[in-house]
Amino acid sequence: MIKKILKKFRVIYIKNIYKIKSKDLTCYFGYNLRIKKNSLSVGKKVYIGNNAHLSVDKIDIDDYTLLASNVSIVGGDHKFDIVGTPIINTGRDIRKGVKIGKDCWIGHGVIIFDGITINDGSIIGAGSIVTKSIPEYSISVGNPAKVIRKRFSDENIEKHKEAINKI
Repeated sequence: MIKKILKKFRVIYIKNIYKIKSKDLTCYFGYNLRIKKNSLSVGKKVYIGNNAHLSVDKIDIDDYTLLASNVSIVGGDHKFDIVGTPIINTGRDIRKGVKIGKDCWIGHGVIIFDGITINDGSIIGAGSIVTKSIPEYSISVGNPAKVIRKRFSDENIEKHKEAINKI
């Protein structure tokens, strides 16, 4: 009982420190987080593992999504093609933000670049580097992450969507 209460207080504390927007208190935040203030919005039952590094300006994570430990969501936005100017002095391009859909699983050590959408139901394998948006209900792995198969058949995707929407 006390452990549950302490967990709730910890969630409230972390949400207040990082100014996280969320639907409720059913989310979980691991330890050693690095989250840019006012950048994160999470749905119901979102799990963010230890050592997450979430540093883009806008990150939306929908309901029932898991981010394993050591997941990074980072810039990918430095200008590097201005002749005669060191990269450190070139500034940044416009940051687009990252959207992670409902019922996704982002594996350990995944790196996701700014401007990416990971659509509903997708799984990203551990250690992958996501440089392009991922279609719904697909499993993607590698560097750069590539779709290797669908998570369900088309018929079962529709059944799964219906079931998830009833929760």
